[in-house]
Amino acid sequence: MVVQNVATVGIYIDGKIETNFGGDVGCYRSIINPGFTRGCYGPTIEGIGAGARGDGWLIMNYRYSEWYSEAIAR
Repeated sequence: MVVQNVATVGIYIDGKIETNFGGDVGCYRSIINPGFTRGCYGPTIEGIGAGARGDGWLIMNYRYSEWYSEAIAR
């Protein structure tokens, strides 16, 4: 997960991506100053099969956003 702050003030972020194949990513609560980019990385998983999913949520300036992926068909 990568977040870039193009605002003129610092922003608060917190977020997580959860997978069903062990590639979870967590961004811990922090402030990103104007013009900065923050990356939160998880493990690289090779050879994921059919049905892999990645769902996540992000809180930016106390606004909650959630998304769900479709399972990968192979």
